[in-house]
Amino acid sequence: MVLYDGGGRGRDADWTAQLTAQQAANLASHFAPWTVKPVAEYEAGEAREHSAVLYFGSDPDSPPPASFLDDVLAGTVPVLWADKNLGRLADRAPWLWKSRYGFRATGPGIEGVDRVDYRGTALTRQNPPDDPGIRTVRVDDPGKAKVLAEARHADGGRSPWAVRAANLWYVSESPFDYTSPTDRYLAFNDMLFDLLAPATEERHRALVRLEDIGPNADPEQLRDIGTCLHQAKVPFSFGVLPIYIDPYGKANQGEPTSFTLKDRPEVVEALRYLMDHGGTMIMHGVTHQLGTLKNPYHGVSGEDFEFFMAHQDHREFVIPDGLVPGASREWALERIDQGLGEFRAAGLPRPQIWEFPHYAAGPFDYEAVAEDFGYRYDAAMVYASSVHGGFPNAHERADQFFPYGVRDVYGTAVIPENLGNVETDGHNGQPPRTAGDIVDAARTNLVVRDGVASFFYHPPLGVDRLDEILRGVRDLGYDFVRPSDVMK
Repeated sequence: MVLYDGGGRGRDADWTAQLTAQQAANLASHFAPWTVKPVAEYEAGEAREHSAVLYFGSDPDSPPPASFLDDVLAGTVPVLWADKNLGRLADRAPWLWKSRYGFRATGPGIEGVDRVDYRGTALTRQNPPDDPGIRTVRVDDPGKAKVLAEARHADGGRSPWAVRAANLWYVSESPFDYTSPTDRYLAFNDMLFDLLAPATEERHRALVRLEDIGPNADPEQLRDIGTCLHQAKVPFSFGVLPIYIDPYGKANQGEPTSFTLKDRPEVVEALRYLMDHGGTMIMHGVTHQLGTLKNPYHGVSGEDFEFFMAHQDHREFVIPDGLVPGASREWALERIDQGLGEFRAAGLPRPQIWEFPHYAAGPFDYEAVAEDFGYRYDAAMVYASSVHGGFPNAHERADQFFPYGVRDVYGTAVIPENLGNVETDGHNGQPPRTAGDIVDAARTNLVVRDGVASFFYHPPLGVDRLDEILRGVRDLGYDFVRPSDVMK
């Protein structure tokens, strides 16, 4: 059970609290089915109907009901409590709190925390201008309260970031804000095993996916990459878009161009080569662009968004705008069916896994993919509307990656991608990312006891960088597996 502050399910509720709850539920789905509701609607005894309770306190003016506080203090169900309102629990039964739990969380927040240490691993934490900081946690009785993770302050000081006492796990902030592949978010991901699957043994698997392969791909490059992976005995996947469109001729001397897989038999043969050498084919959108729109670049397949709107600002940063005007589940289904028809026309098998271009889509698109595919392989856009209902607002959303397989609110099994990719030139104000950066991120992800190190790679970069990543990730103790293996 996932509980959040906000006093209701409708749009009058705090949509950021709803987003936090849905992101937590997405992670919890790795372990068991879940339910999400406002803590204000909690009824006495409900906790005992669930294997654990996750509560995210975001509003100090919205105290949890006494029924919930009493059930937490009963000590019969594991509870993870994050951020605010812990004082309400302590004040409910001061003597019991002191004798059983032995710690306190107070305000104001500690600012400037840029690192969290957990299980011997230094995890990053971003400090944007509006960062509220973390709660001040004081352990009064180390015999009762165990510090699980420590925060490092800007002045060099340290304080507990996460604590466990009896049936209670406490995290001193919401772990879902400003996350990255090496973030303290990973500590939260791993702590869920303590609540929901404490007998889980250490296991570290890895995934590699080749990206943005369209009818315009270089067949020799594909064969070289496939041979590299096959010789390394690495199973892999590859994302294919079946229709190529260049509406303004950016890559064709100003002449508008479009063609499909069946028009490029040499590319189709290269795709068969990849499948014959350990590759799993994934459908990576239909055109990976949207008609004649510059969305946000030049409308060229493999570069632009297809199921979401975006533009570039004066800095040439990509700014997500919102849902595709007029989009619906039916529109998405028709588009997907068009793409599947092109795989058939090329004589290729139907892909069983879907990946959204740029990991960007609206709820209607997710619903369509859930109807046509059993699996997605990407990170997710999470919408508050999945909790409060109504028409989705693209600005009431958050991006979320996963370190293990989950089943999202739309019922789709989601294969994780959490390390990103090599970027030779950087992107959106971020520095370039090297093969070594991918390996370093995989090293940090070892902190998740049964996690997956999953990255993607563009074939035009050649085999050398790919080989460096493969060797580095394997040297860390990861085993490369097929995408479907991580969902078993």
